[in-house]
Amino acid sequence: MRGVILSGVLAVASMAAMAETEPLTVLQVLDLSGQNGDTGKDFVAGAKVYFDYINSRGGINGRKIRHVLADDQGQPQHTLKLTRQALQDEKPVALFGYLGADNLAAVLDDPQLRQRGLPMVGPYSGMAGRQWPNLFPVKAAYADEVIKILHMTSSLGINRIGVFYGNDTLGKAASSSVEHVLASKRLPAAVRVAYFPNRNIALAAQTMAQQQPQAVILAAPTMASAQFVRECQQLLPGTQFFALSSVNHQTLLEFLGPKQAQGIAVTALTPSPYNPVTPIARDYVKHWQQFRDEAVSYASIDGYISARALVEGLKLGSKGGSYQAAFANMKPLELGGYQVNFNAGSSNFVDVLVFSQQGRLMN
Repeated sequence: MRGVILSGVLAVASMAAMAETEPLTVLQVLDLSGQNGDTGKDFVAGAKVYFDYINSRGGINGRKIRHVLADDQGQPQHTLKLTRQALQDEKPVALFGYLGADNLAAVLDDPQLRQRGLPMVGPYSGMAGRQWPNLFPVKAAYADEVIKILHMTSSLGINRIGVFYGNDTLGKAASSSVEHVLASKRLPAAVRVAYFPNRNIALAAQTMAQQQPQAVILAAPTMASAQFVRECQQLLPGTQFFALSSVNHQTLLEFLGPKQAQGIAVTALTPSPYNPVTPIARDYVKHWQQFRDEAVSYASIDGYISARALVEGLKLGSKGGSYQAAFANMKPLELGGYQVNFNAGSSNFVDVLVFSQQGRLMN
């Protein structure tokens, strides 16, 4: 009998030891092949760089990070289905870096998933606030970007704003934010033109040009936004364009070239990866060069910073208690020139840069 008890104690101890060394699985379901696939791929690359760095140093309290990916092609129904399946198969401790407001809401509103109590950290959605107790955005929201843009346009005497937005989750969320901010400032409603896949972008540009906006905010998928700018520059010469952060800056420049991109303003929700003056940007460039051989980008440094915030919460959660509670009770994070406060909703970092004649982003 004593031998049975001893073997049982050893078995429990062995299971506990395995639990302390098995990987921490992080699940990321996002668009990798749809309208926002270019942004999704860059975001994933940046996050993976930091996970690789942490794993190269032994992981979190001896446990490696296992980064599980699934491509929802930007479709919310796929996001929910893939998440449910992965929760059964992969047993993640956290959800991370989901892309799109509707995609995110489909998961957060699901009663089945809500019962699991998993934290949703660092979504690429433009959503902010704490409507969902397990939502922990890292970066500023679309409303913060729009406020920054309108501050600039008002200083230039611009009050007639156009919005070219995608008929997808990111575009609709951004367009709604523009309307909300304009209304709060008692400014005229925006001239809105939607982009639908496989529709004639030249016709969309003509529709916008007929309304003669003084400035246009780009909130459509990156390639559609780039084609729209090219068409509009012929119809609306001198019009100022502002690309929200969901538009991949590097892809925009590559499509238009420095000459056509010159003067386009873009919002950035992270420090510059091209002029790494902040400690976190320098860390990103150093780790990026260690683990990747592609060019840096704003979308990838976004993923890197979000992964760093995630890791800090996982460190706390791995010491005991729930991971959701760890994020909910986390003190404000100082990540080397970039502050994250989950209790305040997110970071408030928003920068506006302009493409120079040489294609460089300048303050």
